[in-house]
Amino acid sequence: MTNVVIGAGSGMGRAVAEVLAPRGRLIVADVNGDSVKAVADELGGDVEALTFDLTDPDTTTALLAAAGDGIDALVVTAALSSSMANGRRIFEVNLIGYANLLAAVEPLLHEGSVGVIFSSESGYAAPATPELVEVLDDPLAPDFFDRMSKLGFDPDHPSFDTE
Repeated sequence: MTNVVIGAGSGMGRAVAEVLAPRGRLIVADVNGDSVKAVADELGGDVEALTFDLTDPDTTTALLAAAGDGIDALVVTAALSSSMANGRRIFEVNLIGYANLLAAVEPLLHEGSVGVIFSSESGYAAPATPELVEVLDDPLAPDFFDRMSKLGFDPDHPSFDTE
């Protein structure tokens, strides 16, 4: 079985990778391929580095292939905050990307698998109107951004002012 850390190129993800590396096979993944390769090289052992983008289905396919027959632990620390990207990109990574990833890895989970998902505080900044919550509850809907816009919420430049 395999442990997977996404966002392992730096910070919290790297720290988690350091803890998991001695515990068996480990895949470290990050949007920054150079940094995650450096982490894998430093950790040594049975550690594989993958360039991974939560919004790119091809990198998810590569991750699943690399994981093989199962995942023991999945830790995701990759997320964007409002200081890092515009609203649409934050939704694409922190909500849609996570939903796609979790749907894809589900067949590789087994009894005893564990998952820890970190994101940013951005999700708590949007007004929690019942209508918007209904839209956010279905991030994989093909009309996700259109439904959000119809409510008067601009996903490209969200105003998180609830007054």
